[in-house]
Amino acid sequence: MGDLLSDFAKATRKLKLQGKKRKAKGNSAKFSDMEADQVQAKKTDAHGAETGEVSKPAPKPATNQKNQTLTAHDTAVANHKKDYEIKRDQAIANGESKRTIGAYKARVTEAKGEAAASDYMTKNHPDAEMVQGFSKGSGFDQVWVKRAPDGSIEEYIIVEAKGPGAKLAIKGGKGPQMSQQWVDNTNIEMTTSKNPEISQLGKDLTDAIDYGPPPKVSGLGLEAVEKNGVVTGAKEITLPNGTAFN
Repeated sequence: MGDLLSDFAKATRKLKLQGKKRKAKGNSAKFSDMEADQVQAKKTDAHGAETGEVSKPAPKPATNQKNQTLTAHDTAVANHKKDYEIKRDQAIANGESKRTIGAYKARVTEAKGEAAASDYMTKNHPDAEMVQGFSKGSGFDQVWVKRAPDGSIEEYIIVEAKGPGAKLAIKGGKGPQMSQQWVDNTNIEMTTSKNPEISQLGKDLTDAIDYGPPPKVSGLGLEAVEKNGVVTGAKEITLPNGTAFN
């Protein structure tokens, strides 16, 4: 009975997705929907006569959702790193236990991994847009998307960020980290989140894995590379089941 209900739920989601796609294709373009830079207007002189020149379109705003998400991520990671560096140094000065100091060091290492991973993505995947970054709660370390010219998502990239020397977890209730099992279970967690954006992203990733590609769902494990205490970049980590999740 459980399998039948699961298959029914998947079939229902698939029909809804197909309906949305058909509706999107059936909608004809409206003049009101056209962007300002798609409409050319001829310049006129002081008397209203056409001069033959074409007005230049207004420049598009420089800021977009990509910049906002990435900026928020960078700020959160930097603050996280600074906070735990202070806690680590205070713990050392106060002679606290090695366990406490080690826990603070692990948080600093975590921040290094997050920063190195986002830097790697912006340099090696400049066409990718971050849609989920560093935050508390359920979800992945980072999720990026690549879009088609019409704005639709062609690919989701799930990123697991690791600090210098850190490795993927092998044991855990959700399965080996960044395995197909672990990704599927993380998506399920996300769908139950009270944060509507995280919940929706979990549903979108689940649908993409069940019915795609398209969109493609892939993964990257990235470990920060450090030299003399300074992070110099990131390197890819081999994933348990490869980099393709659908």
